[in-house]
This record gives sequence, structure tokens and C-alpha cells, in this order.
Amino acid sequence: MDLPRSGRDSAAPLTPAEYIAQVTAVHDAVTARWLAYELDVGKRIERPELSDGRHPLTAAFLRAKREADLLRPGPRVRWMPWAELVAYREAVDAYARAFAAAERPGADSHEAGDGPDSPTPSPDLPTAPGTRAGRVIRARRRA
Repeated sequence: MDLPRSGRDSAAPLTPAEYIAQVTAVHDAVTARWLAYELDVGKRIERPELSDGRHPLTAAFLRAKREADLLRPGPRVRWMPWAELVAYREAVDAYARAFAAAERPGADSHEAGDGPDSPTPSPDLPTAPGTRAGRVIRARRRA
């Protein structure tokens, strides 16, 4: 299994702490973009659907946000099992794609999903092979 490479030395893989920090930074950036629509009156007037959970793309984004938030490690976590880390990365990637789809001007509900027009995975996230986030959530619930 190949680990993502760190920016400081392209031959050195990221440590788990660096990988976690990189994914949580993307998670925080997407949340900050969303909060701008929630807290800025001008943006809220301009794009009211981004604050309306009944709008299909916003509902999909909020579901993806909830999943990423559930899988997010605590603030002092510096290591976690590889499967959980990959599941978290995939959840953050889905969160970023869902928000990008909802944020796109003129976005309609038929654009949500995994069709040919769905956004590509975030280039900011480290890539790695892994499992789906839902499997980790189900496994946690069974344990």
C-alpha cells in the first residue's frame, strides 16, 4: 500500500499525524466556505438555497458534512487505524464535492450524484486506497 508523499521530501511518506492534519485542513476549509454563506447576510440573500436544508443539493451536502464530522478524529489525535483514516479522507472528499456541487451557480438537484458532470475529487486531499466511510460507521456501530 503506497502512502501519500509529504511536500518536504517527495520520497518521504506522510506521517499519520501529517496525513490527519492535511485532511482536517481540507475539512475545515470546506466548513469555512459554508459558514460564509450562513453568516454573511449578503451571501445568504444572494444564495438562499445554501442555507435551506430542503434544497436537494444542500441536503446532500449536509448529509456528507454529517458523515465527515462523525469520522473526524479529535483535536489531539496523531494516529488512527489506516482504514479509519482512509474512510475519513473519503468522507471529507465527498463533503467537498457535495459542497462544490451545491455552491456552483445555477446548480439544480439533477446534478447531485455521481454522473459524468459530478465534481472530481478534491486535489487538496491525499489519495490512498481504502474502504468506504459507511463501512467504518457500520463497523463502529456493531462494536
